[in-house]
Amino acid sequence: MADPASTHALYDLAKDFQPTFAAIIALAAATIAYRGVLARISYDKAVAEAARHTARLSLCTRLKLRARPMGVQARSLSEWLDNEQARLSIAEVEEQMQVWPHPPGEFEEAWQHLDALPVDAIDALDALRDQQSRMAYVLASPAGEKEDWRRLHVRTISSVAKQVALHADALVTALEVEIAAMRKAADRIR
Repeated sequence: MADPASTHALYDLAKDFQPTFAAIIALAAATIAYRGVLARISYDKAVAEAARHTARLSLCTRLKLRARPMGVQARSLSEWLDNEQARLSIAEVEEQMQVWPHPPGEFEEAWQHLDALPVDAIDALDALRDQQSRMAYVLASPAGEKEDWRRLHVRTISSVAKQVALHADALVTALEVEIAAMRKAADRIR
């Protein structure tokens, strides 16, 4: 049989360290909870970053898909005007201009979220918006009565269309580089 004095001494020893044992258990529980909270914060950050990445990729892709046909249409118009300039009447030019590509909503959305675009794309978007405004001004101004003035009007429209095509191409190129980099980064994360 166990000695009652040693059992009593062990009980007294455990009783003396009871607050210490409780503190150790509480500290372990707090450490486990803290690590759980840190893991949740890390997860939430990753989810938020993935959402920002997806939104940025989506904006760049939509912007590229709108800029490319604008550039093609502007280039086509410029070439048509350059080739047919001598024979064109202002009425024919105005008829053709009815299909001039107006800036899509993605341009305004991108302008509101410049932080989502690379610097080259911002510069190209700014220049493209400027040329679109210039084209709107040219189209709103009367061609005039004299034949020389009409030809100048047609040359101005052609020149602005070339600039629109140039800046649309620059925007598409900048966005393609950025989209490729974002997709590569997303593949590394997965």
